[in-house]
Amino acid sequence: MKANQFLSGLLVLGLFFGFQNHSQANLTDDEIESVFSHIVLTCANGTEAGILEAANFILGDTTILDNFTHHMKCFLVCFYRKVDFIDYMDHPKYEEFADFLELRYAANKHKVRPALKQCLNIENKDACEEIYQVEACMIKHIQG
Repeated sequence: MKANQFLSGLLVLGLFFGFQNHSQANLTDDEIESVFSHIVLTCANGTEAGILEAANFILGDTTILDNFTHHMKCFLVCFYRKVDFIDYMDHPKYEEFADFLELRYAANKHKVRPALKQCLNIENKDACEEIYQVEACMIKHIQG
């Protein structure tokens, strides 16, 4: 992924994140991108996941899902916690998660909510495994 595409993708997701959680904060596009980038970097470093791998996956590169390490699975938990898309038990919050995935998979937006209803019943004692399994389920149902 080229640097400009990467930054553009971060800005789009950052804007989404900003509108979801900080609409009253009146953040500029640059501030939102900075916050979002900080979350990706913090979670990647905190979980020892590869920064580019983590950012590319969040931006929609699902081809790497089959090769996820436990570190990458835990990156997902960290990321979703920081953007408030999962609850205190590390289960996806339906509306927040659905809105994010509709943005992430815009071409298949109509498939997100039905898929999410099927995938939300996944439970695992390991939060990292659970979120990974939800992601895998969503990708299977959305992208086929």
